[in-house]
Amino acid sequence: MIKFILEKLPMVKDFLFPKKCVDCGAEGQWWCLEHRHFLDNEGIWRCPICKIENKKGSVCSCCQKESFLDGVISFFPFYEPSPLSDLLHDYKYGFMKDLENLWYEMISKNKVFRRNDFWLEENTTFSFIPLFSVRERWRGFNQAKELTEIFLAKAREYYPERDFVVTDLLERVKKTKQQAKLKREERMENIKNAFKIKNLPQKRVVLIDDVFTTGATLQEAARVCKEAGAIEVWALTLFRAE
Repeated sequence: MIKFILEKLPMVKDFLFPKKCVDCGAEGQWWCLEHRHFLDNEGIWRCPICKIENKKGSVCSCCQKESFLDGVISFFPFYEPSPLSDLLHDYKYGFMKDLENLWYEMISKNKVFRRNDFWLEENTTFSFIPLFSVRERWRGFNQAKELTEIFLAKAREYYPERDFVVTDLLERVKKTKQQAKLKREERMENIKNAFKIKNLPQKRVVLIDDVFTTGATLQEAARVCKEAGAIEVWALTLFRAE
């Protein structure tokens, strides 16, 4: 009986809360294709500190003392308010997990995995930013972990000969406030000492999260990874706040 109910839940949800385009309200899709024309599918490759664009998204030589991250690569720009900010909010706080189908579709048309595979080298650990256990139970999933599965599915599609290492690298040991509601300095203090290493990283780490805003969360995670022995730590995010 329980199995039957679980199988029918998606149908009930679709009936009560049908998919509607975030732009025009038409039923059937979360975001109609014609409304996505402004998306830049080249990806975002900029220094996470000074925001100057470069070929790899690496930290500029003059900014290295200010960053534990070695670089950040993002798929799409993110503005608030915007259709993307509404969709991300619904995904994280509105329990709309099936928005992952839209993320997969958008990523499939992006050139991040095809432009340059330097960050997909062998001996790289892919991992995700963990949620605090209470928050993950409330949400029902960790968006960064789900995105890791999507990203790696595409990477394996383009590079089937490579053996990508995915590790549950970090544990969140501190209950923090929602970063989105805080200013930059508050974010840094809020996330300080929030992570610890669960498994030792390889020399190269790619951390995955949904959005890069000030970078406080990813910088703190990168610090912990480097203290545990990582030589390089990069970030890969679905969105980058503009």
